[in-house]
Amino acid sequence: MLRKTSQPTDDYGRAEVLLGRARAAYRATQYLEAIAHAQDALQLIQQHLEREPRWAVLLDRAYKQIAECHDRRTDFAEMRKTLELWAEATKRPEGRVENLALQARMHYRRGEYEQAFRILDEGASLAQTCSYAAGLATILRFRADVLWLDGQVERAIPTAQQALALFERIDNPEGRARTLNTLGIAYTYLGDYYQAIVHWLRAIQLYESLDERFGLSVICSNTGEAYQNLYAMRTALFYHQRASDLLDGKLTSDLSRNLGVDLVAVGRAEEGLGYLQRAVHIAKDNGEMDNLLQALASLAEAYWQLERYAEAEAVALELLTLAQERNAKRHLLRAELVLGYCALAAGDASKAQEYFHEAFVESQATSDRALIWRTHAALADAFNQAQPETAAMHYSIAADILEQIAGSIGDPQLRENFRSAPLVARVLKAASQS
Repeated sequence: MLRKTSQPTDDYGRAEVLLGRARAAYRATQYLEAIAHAQDALQLIQQHLEREPRWAVLLDRAYKQIAECHDRRTDFAEMRKTLELWAEATKRPEGRVENLALQARMHYRRGEYEQAFRILDEGASLAQTCSYAAGLATILRFRADVLWLDGQVERAIPTAQQALALFERIDNPEGRARTLNTLGIAYTYLGDYYQAIVHWLRAIQLYESLDERFGLSVICSNTGEAYQNLYAMRTALFYHQRASDLLDGKLTSDLSRNLGVDLVAVGRAEEGLGYLQRAVHIAKDNGEMDNLLQALASLAEAYWQLERYAEAEAVALELLTLAQERNAKRHLLRAELVLGYCALAAGDASKAQEYFHEAFVESQATSDRALIWRTHAALADAFNQAQPETAAMHYSIAADILEQIAGSIGDPQLRENFRSAPLVARVLKAASQS
């Protein structure tokens, strides 16, 4: 027999119920419904805020929920308005910390890293002053995100590990899951894809227990991307399709990009290009600069792989311009590699060498082993005819990095699959014959 739960008879109880409904809708990706519930709660809260201190906690919960919904919808204009109203209304230092954290997130998602770092410094100082462990953990997690976005990957990992330890200490499973995601991304940027997968599989377990569809979709998407880097493309496609199913087909720019990369790799080229072009449009419309750079890079690489060199060059030049404006070295490198290979295809070895040399210079500022080995392989390809000894040296360096990556893969079948991938096998074979 089902038990009936009584409805709250006071405004405080009603506000709590509304915020609970808002959270449930948020986790089910029903963001407009979540905003409506949180705004209804806010109307009740504001009637009582000046009379009892306990209402101040609910005020912060309501504003935070609304801001998080706008963040998920990539509606940065409304997110900014909400954060400004919240900053004026909050009466608690903890609320101020949470507000600063989301301000920083808004800035770094727009590619404004300096502003994000400044705000995070302020938030960390306040969190320590008021002994707010959960707020400090969130600040540290966001700092780790900005660090890997800014190319400071080796600093991102210990920062994220500090955040994870704090979330574990206060038994916050959602914070743990999100921080495991950050760690997975950082390991990916170091070229340690297997370690990234290990962290993301832990995050998937946590998100499944939380019934958080969007968070789970993000982790599935990222897990698939790690498998892409190991050239296990059908496994990657499985995870990306699962992520799409979780969002009921409402694709983010990042997930659309990943599906496009998978589909091109498994022979569904036109379908894949459609997803990649869609990823570019979504990122442009939403003002997501890092996602836009990634989508352009993936689209340029897809055109190059399909030997559609004119289209590859056009997209790579657009990427080069945007990456130069942002000093985004990782994306500069990816653009230069595509442009170099387009020059090679056109028979201009001299121009290709110039682009590959620029990519080599950029590679000195990255820890991403995948980009480093690809740069050395490109230089080897460019010098292969005219300077075989120089080519042999670059093939050897690329092969050493590839063996390091292969050695870090704990699954024997996955390791063998990586070694036998055409691009990898070609470099390993060339190095062994040098």
